[in-house]
Amino acid sequence: MRVELDAFSGRPNLQWNLTSQEAAEFLTRFKNLCRSVGRASPTERLGYRGLSVRAQAGEIEGYDEILIYNESVVARRSGESHNFTDIDRELERWLLKTGMAWVEDGLLQRIWPEIEKSPHDPPRG
Repeated sequence: MRVELDAFSGRPNLQWNLTSQEAAEFLTRFKNLCRSVGRASPTERLGYRGLSVRAQAGEIEGYDEILIYNESVVARRSGESHNFTDIDRELERWLLKTGMAWVEDGLLQRIWPEIEKSPHDPPRG
């Protein structure tokens, strides 16, 4: 699975691949989300706009793309969308942590307070 951090206008967004173990964990976390009424994701705003997950080949649980932002998860396939709730942004925070080796510290320091309920420095490993 490939993750894209949607944060840039005018330059390519950062991307990284999940390891097989991370991909399995992502699927487990995704399957445990509750369905919800749709909420619009802020695609028109500047700055951090969330994370996108796509399969390297095929689909993810029948979906072409999964978008994660601000407690909202939108799973898309063939022109239709299904909405889920990411309580306390747990999936979003976990997914961002999988890319810490690829995300520049300055960018991470701008994004992390938005994701965390209580802004603090992200754990470094």
